[in-house]
Order: sequence, then structure tokens, then C-alpha cells
Amino acid sequence: MTSSPPLSPKLFARDLAAYSDAELNRYLEESGRVVEVEDPENLPEDFIQRLRDRAHLPTDKEAPPQEEPYPEGLFATDSSPSTLPPTPDEERYRKDLQGQTEAYYTLVNNGGQPSHPLSLLEDIAKDLGEYCEILSFWQDRDKPEDWKVFMRQLSRWEDFRRLQKFARGQIIVLGQYKTWESFVGRQQHTTGEQGRFPIYVRAVKDRLKKHGFTRTFQLDEDPARQDKLTTWIEYLGYEYWWYDQYALSKR
Repeated sequence: MTSSPPLSPKLFARDLAAYSDAELNRYLEESGRVVEVEDPENLPEDFIQRLRDRAHLPTDKEAPPQEEPYPEGLFATDSSPSTLPPTPDEERYRKDLQGQTEAYYTLVNNGGQPSHPLSLLEDIAKDLGEYCEILSFWQDRDKPEDWKVFMRQLSRWEDFRRLQKFARGQIIVLGQYKTWESFVGRQQHTTGEQGRFPIYVRAVKDRLKKHGFTRTFQLDEDPARQDKLTTWIEYLGYEYWWYDQYALSKR
């Protein structure tokens, strides 16, 4: 059974960064591969790289994800002297479009699925139309006309990816551990089980079943081998966890 991360005393970044490779390996093994320091913002880049080197990396046989190209000149402006400078509202709108477009491509290239095609972005910005109900999931409650949802979708997807990696034994800096404890709830190891993954699989399946999802699926301990549909089902379990957290907060 994987050990829980040490509760006290916490180390400082400079202390952990000074560990030899053998000391670092022992620390990660004893902490369940959770890095907990008083000042994580001070972890030096070379130490973070040492952590990355110890995390699971794709093998040479695994093809890198095919990235969707970012369109060139999408937000180019007319530099003609006769062109009037944009108003503050026009400039804000242009920056919002650019930010949402960048978030869209980052989300897609990281395996996520946006709520609507990028080609509809400007139309939806003018009128949510048939996407009104879909986008409401990502909007603040007091902003029913907000069309800027790709950044929120990207943030949620990245949080899911961190939990997905942590469940499979990869290294994270403390912060995700509280999410982990809440996500798996009271799940415990059964005889012969080791690591976090078996507990995580049961937690995902139990939560989906609770919400009426009955399709059979099998999570892969190596997410690089897992097909897109199964990953999306796994993500659905994560979103249902968020839904349950929200429902509890309203009681």
C-alpha cells in the first residue's frame, strides 16, 4: 500500500533541492511520489527537471500527439495609415478573441474536446443561440451571456490531467493531493493491490454508475495507450466529481 505523504516537518525547497539522487529517490518512495515543501514557488528549475526525469515519459514507440496548427495571421491588424485606431471595446474584444483562440488550440492539442468549433467563436460572441445551454455549464452564474469559456475548459482539462497522472503514480507537487483524497473518498485497497491506480479506477466507475453511466470500459495504467473515448469517459467521471462537490455546497 502506498504511503501517505509526510505531514511534518515540511522541508524547504532549498533542502529538497540539495538531495542526492539516492536521497531524492528514497524521499519520493516514502512520500508516495508527492513533493511537499513549505515554499514550492522556490523550487529551482533544475530540480523540477530532476522530478520530470523520474516521471513516466513516453517510449520511443509512442507517437507524439498530432498538434492542430495555429492559423497564421488570424489576428493581424491593418497597418494602413487611413485605418482608425480601435476603440477600447474593440481592442478588448480582439484580445478576448485571441486569448480564447489560444486556449482552444492548447486544449485540442492536449487531447481535450472544446464545447464548440472555433469557427463559431465570433458568431457565438454575438449571440449564444443554440449553444446557450451548453455554455451555461462553463459560465459564472451572474454572466449568462459570457462566451469566453475556452480558458475555463482548458483549466479544468489540465486539472484532470494532473489527477490522471497522480492516480497512475506520477509525481506532483502537493496541492493535488487534497483533490485526490476528495475524489477517491473512502475507497481502500483490497488484498494484493498496490499503488493508487486500483483505488482510482473503482472511484471513477462508482461515480459514473451513481450518475447512470453503465457502459463498460477499462482504464489503462498508461494513459498514452488509452484510446480517446476511454479518456473522455474518465474525464466525465472527473466532471461528475465536480458536480457532486457543487451539489454538496448548495445543501
